[in-house]
Amino acid sequence: MQDRKCGFSDLSSLTDEDIINFKELFFENRVSKFHRGTGKMMETLYDYIIDILNRRVPVDGTNVKVDQIINKVKLVEIPEDVILETLHETVEVERDGQKFEERVEKKRNTNEKGVILLKVN
Repeated sequence: MQDRKCGFSDLSSLTDEDIINFKELFFENRVSKFHRGTGKMMETLYDYIIDILNRRVPVDGTNVKVDQIINKVKLVEIPEDVILETLHETVEVERDGQKFEERVEKKRNTNEKGVILLKVN
């Protein structure tokens, strides 16, 4: 969203075409394998969350105003220290004043299947 100068807490500056593209990217690049294949109800929930962040009430015929609910939904990045799947990467290290490339293994450090945080007031 950085290319569109749009934050995680309000997607309303995006055009309709950008929102469609965002939804497609979101559904194609979910955080982990545990967010995929979750069923129609979760797909609908994800879709509603994106609509709310786009300042649209996802269900017609309600008295809810988007300003009442937008602050209850946030997209957050997964912290760098959370590793969902074991991976190998090459990093540059320095020993005795010399720089070397070294392949390191980063092991999965969470057993979470997925996280959705709902705040109820």
